[in-house]
Amino acid sequence: MAQLSRLVFLRINRNGSLFQPLKTCLNKTPLASVCNIQLFHSSAAPSNTFKVPKLSIWTTSVRFGELQTKNYIGFRCSANASDDGEFLHVTWKDGKVTRYPYVWLRDNCSCGHCYDSEINHKLLTYKTFNANAKLNYVNKNGCNEITLHGDDDHVTVLDFKWLREKASEMLKGTYDVEFPKVYVGSDAHSIVPVFQYDEVVDNPLKMYEWMKSIKIFGMGRMKGVPKKSNELMTFAQNIAHTRRTFFGDITIIKAKSDAFFVGYTPSELPLHTDYTFGKTVPGIVLLHSIQRPEVGGESWFADGFKAARDLRNSDEKAFQLLCKGVLEFQMHGENERGNVHLKNQRPTISLNESGEVEMVSYCDYARTETIKNILTDEVPAFYKALKKFASLVYSPENLMVLHLEEGEILASDNFRMLHGRAGFTLGKNGGRHVEHIFFDMEDFDSRMRCIANERRDKIMEL
Repeated sequence: MAQLSRLVFLRINRNGSLFQPLKTCLNKTPLASVCNIQLFHSSAAPSNTFKVPKLSIWTTSVRFGELQTKNYIGFRCSANASDDGEFLHVTWKDGKVTRYPYVWLRDNCSCGHCYDSEINHKLLTYKTFNANAKLNYVNKNGCNEITLHGDDDHVTVLDFKWLREKASEMLKGTYDVEFPKVYVGSDAHSIVPVFQYDEVVDNPLKMYEWMKSIKIFGMGRMKGVPKKSNELMTFAQNIAHTRRTFFGDITIIKAKSDAFFVGYTPSELPLHTDYTFGKTVPGIVLLHSIQRPEVGGESWFADGFKAARDLRNSDEKAFQLLCKGVLEFQMHGENERGNVHLKNQRPTISLNESGEVEMVSYCDYARTETIKNILTDEVPAFYKALKKFASLVYSPENLMVLHLEEGEILASDNFRMLHGRAGFTLGKNGGRHVEHIFFDMEDFDSRMRCIANERRDKIMEL
């Protein structure tokens, strides 16, 4: 064990009482030593029984239907102040140690002087905060709680469960409605679960499951939806307010003679992410299929995160060029609401602070001639990188072709999934009728949190 010299070892009687801890140097114990989470994915899991891995900071392994949990977190744990008062050291029953900066614990105290639990607001502000606060000593209150005594006479009561959970947040940040992603390809129809409208619309737990599938697979399917105009808006109001755009609150997509963009024609609509030309991109797209064309019009989807991963693995230089190069997108035209000319610039692949892909922006029909942040000598290689990415999303193993049924809603993560459709023939029935709305990701996430807050016990069982 590499960290052996940094751990506090406890001698424990059979009755659980603790002897004097052996003093060692803890000041350099990494926060990452708190836990080691391993995820397992089995493509053999049937889609109708797929269970999402349940993540918790005290989970040592996760499999389909399996959860190993360390109970009684506070039992046989110890805590003490560092010699300089800068850190709280917690030694867990498995021998691992976590260092918590005291100034961070002081900042996150939830006592009545520091936090108003009725309105969920902090009362402690940086205006009055003492950034030089030191931890004098620690008392343990039974098995599960400790009391921190600061040099400013402030007392903070914490429980070990909270400390265990927050260690993960300190280390890498915890996005509480983020789940392990499962990349999908042409076999998505056999992996992505299908829900029934009547079960979802009036059942918050089913609603949560459907929303969760969008977070995991990048898309969520629902059948049995009434085939009537504006039913999508009725359903959307169960989730959150929709994102209004220049198309309106809801977009009615039918082929028409005065179309100002390709989506309103029967021509092929290439793979794209929506609203790349906007300053703020909607996070969730909902499509409601009301009428299918007699010939053609199949819907296309591709997992942009999977394509980005595959490109990174096969050609790191091309991947970095798509992260670096900035393209410009625009929407210029006129609809019944008047003229519009939207324009924005963004890279094809955006990374978060950890270097992970967090957004793909791809829309051939809205691209302008502008390329930024690429040297003249790099332009040929940049175009080759774009071509490689396009080849990946359109490849037979990645492109999923779905025949959306009349009365089906398909939702997709617009930061991740590209969508498009084949061209179709205008028939006697008038062709294709799809209705379309957006949600901002924060509103979608908010609804998931609200359901989880109200049904926490049931949510944990999903």
